[in-house]
Amino acid sequence: MSGITGSTSGGMGIALDTFGKYNLDWASRIGMNPELLPRIAGMASGGMDSLPHNGAVITLLGIAGLTHKQSYRDILRSLKNTD
Repeated sequence: MSGITGSTSGGMGIALDTFGKYNLDWASRIGMNPELLPRIAGMASGGMDSLPHNGAVITLLGIAGLTHKQSYRDILRSLKNTD
């Protein structure tokens, strides 16, 4: 859902609202700590924040006066070099 919405929090909100009860029941059945579910969802969703339709990317490009074509390669390069 984060990939579709272009937002970690938006995707998590939709997914957890839709599947939260099912996932909580599943976690209880297998003996998993239910506090892990939103943490795992957050890590999985966070990887989608580099997509071109992410709100932060669009805002950054608008402020800089750049297009996706001009700058997206640099954005991906900066994500790669975050070690």
